[in-house]
Amino acid sequence: MEWSAGDLAGASHKRWEQRYVDTGGAFHEWVGGLDNGAMTFRWDHDKSLNRMTYTKEGPDRVRQILETSSDGKTWSKAYDGLYIRRK
Repeated sequence: MEWSAGDLAGASHKRWEQRYVDTGGAFHEWVGGLDNGAMTFRWDHDKSLNRMTYTKEGPDRVRQILETSSDGKTWSKAYDGLYIRRK
């Protein structure tokens, strides 16, 4: 899996950072990095744990899975998206 170094916001901390504002105006700060060939992020807030994983499934396919947990041991899938490059 290849990622552009130009998108690496937390280079001094050796981590990847992404920030979003959702449609309700809430700020989300995801922090993570490569883990066994997948890009994995965490966002923990309000006693809720969130994990977002991007996995390359082929030369033109990437899967994004978003999971939530209240204890960090049991995870429930909240979103499963498959992105396919148009040719």
